[in-house]
Amino acid sequence: MESNPTKQKDLSLVIPCYNESPHIEASVKEILFCLSLANIDWEIILINDCSPDNTLELLQQIEKWDSRIQVLNNEKNLGRGATVEKGFKASQAQVVGYIDIDLSTSPVYIPYFVKKIQSGELDVATAFRIYQVTLFNIHQTFIRTVLSIGYRYISHWMLGHTFKDTEAGYKFFNREKLLPVLEQIQDNHWFWDTEVMIFSKRLGLKAQEIDTLFDRKPEKKSTVKIFSDTRDYLMNLRKLRRRLKTFAQT
Repeated sequence: MESNPTKQKDLSLVIPCYNESPHIEASVKEILFCLSLANIDWEIILINDCSPDNTLELLQQIEKWDSRIQVLNNEKNLGRGATVEKGFKASQAQVVGYIDIDLSTSPVYIPYFVKKIQSGELDVATAFRIYQVTLFNIHQTFIRTVLSIGYRYISHWMLGHTFKDTEAGYKFFNREKLLPVLEQIQDNHWFWDTEVMIFSKRLGLKAQEIDTLFDRKPEKKSTVKIFSDTRDYLMNLRKLRRRLKTFAQT
């Protein structure tokens, strides 16, 4: 579908990139193939978050593939959340979304998520990851499942929400309705996902988790640090709970 530069785009897909050189070209090709089959006017915003490898060089080559691909570069590392937010604010599309570049959750779901928001049925469409277990990832899948369940129950107890998977790296939003939510977010890293879901709900946005298959790629090393990430997550939950008490009084 050809893009009309004077018309508001249906979708800006923001993809944060940090040390992604082993798989970035194949991933973008797969995303482009899925978008080519969708009846939506799209653009892709690829953002290098000050990667020390050659990610930026590869992104600059990818940018030449299609005029609808834009590459931004962070001169210093901002974190996943801040990088996604930067892309959302640079967009003027009706729908903004981001996915993890390793494509553990396939881009085939993108058109469905976008249509849910375009129709007005939802303001926020986010993935609920259903883990695919294979011989190579059974250990990782077990650990992730245990952590996910633990995070879920602690988060429910501390924040009083009903989401099952706030941390999924596959979220789409009505951009206009998202902007007031972004004003409330303070975390620049992984906890950004929790904040955006909690404040979306608090500000009355219609949000839904949609079942998606999660298939951890063998070539992508996990960046999860169990002890330090758990500690940071719990600290952030405590801070957010205090903020929500103040927020409820305003």
